[in-house]
Amino acid sequence: MKTKFTKLTSVFLAVIMIFGIFAVIPFTASAATSGDFVYEVLNNGTAEITGYSGSAETLTIPSELDGYTVTSLGRRAFYKCTSLTSVVIPDSVTSIGSWTFGMCNLTSVTLGNGLIIIGEYAFGGCKNLPNITIPNSVKIIDNYAFATCSSLTTIKIPDGVTRIGLNAFFSCTNLASVTIPDSVKSIGGSAFAKTALFNSQPDSVVYADGWALTYNGTMPENTSIVLKDGTRGIADSAFNFFDNLESISIPESVTRIGYSVFKGCQNLKSVTIPESVTEIGESAFEGCKSLTEITIHENVTEIDSTAFNDHSDELTIYGYTGSVAEAFANEHDINFTSLGEVITKLLGDVNGDGKITIDDATDIQKYLANMLAFTDEQKVLADVDKDGKISIDDVTLVQKVLAGMESF
Repeated sequence: MKTKFTKLTSVFLAVIMIFGIFAVIPFTASAATSGDFVYEVLNNGTAEITGYSGSAETLTIPSELDGYTVTSLGRRAFYKCTSLTSVVIPDSVTSIGSWTFGMCNLTSVTLGNGLIIIGEYAFGGCKNLPNITIPNSVKIIDNYAFATCSSLTTIKIPDGVTRIGLNAFFSCTNLASVTIPDSVKSIGGSAFAKTALFNSQPDSVVYADGWALTYNGTMPENTSIVLKDGTRGIADSAFNFFDNLESISIPESVTRIGYSVFKGCQNLKSVTIPESVTEIGESAFEGCKSLTEITIHENVTEIDSTAFNDHSDELTIYGYTGSVAEAFANEHDINFTSLGEVITKLLGDVNGDGKITIDDATDIQKYLANMLAFTDEQKVLADVDKDGKISIDDVTLVQKVLAGMESF
């Protein structure tokens, strides 16, 4: 009886689990057909194109099917449509799914101004596509989005894109010029690997519009790398498993140490994280067995739990009492040496003298007039109204605070 009860209980639980799964899966209506297009109606009442049976060379995708607004192009919807050479995507479309136009013979693509996400392999293998204009609405260019688009020669990433995914432009062999805006916060590993960007640079660190991508060529033993002043960022996995990387100098312009950047660098001995860095990402220094000293300033507000996995027992974090670095060291049983107490930074104190004066207002004005450069930290302190940008409004607010008319 006990065995039978156990079996019945298992069946009952399985049924509950199945219904529970269905409860969280977003339902769509069954597939419908409109002309050459197959589509499904999504929960929000819009349509996703999931298939195409036509053989057109030039195609303008409709913004509406049977009264439903087309907002997405689904997975493999136009995959291997070899007859298709030119496509126009309407402004209503916000996302292009994985492999949507994969392996097509496209030579011309017009993306709509409502597009937000270019999905994985969305244009993967479109080897005849010579150029593409990415609209300003796009926020994410996902993994392998344009991989092996070997005819691409230049690409301009629009302001607003925050992430360029893993292998996003991998093996775009003729890609020689890339423009990357300040809005980009992370670039995935090998995003520009096997492109013409590597052909024009010597055996050393390869850059794409100020971003350090990786090391080109064979790295000599006991190499000390000094990243260029003004380096805007370091791509994920940029130097992972480089056994000859002994030391690295990171300039103040870098704000993030991303995923797996120095993972497996067995001979990396000491690192100073610049004050500009605010985040140390997943597996950033994992397996760095020779790393015994790392200095982490108080501006670092996020350290991933895996950042120092498989570290040396001799590793010591040098940081400030009360900082995230100290808390991380204590939580992960890593030696910690204090460099002093955390100094609280005053909003508006851009000159760092510990108080807000008319000099701070003047410095913000000089910055706005391109007469003075600010560090990333100064930019944060200068945005006193916290609207995400530095403007004359910030100067006015500082002046009002000094006159006792306002407070931060």
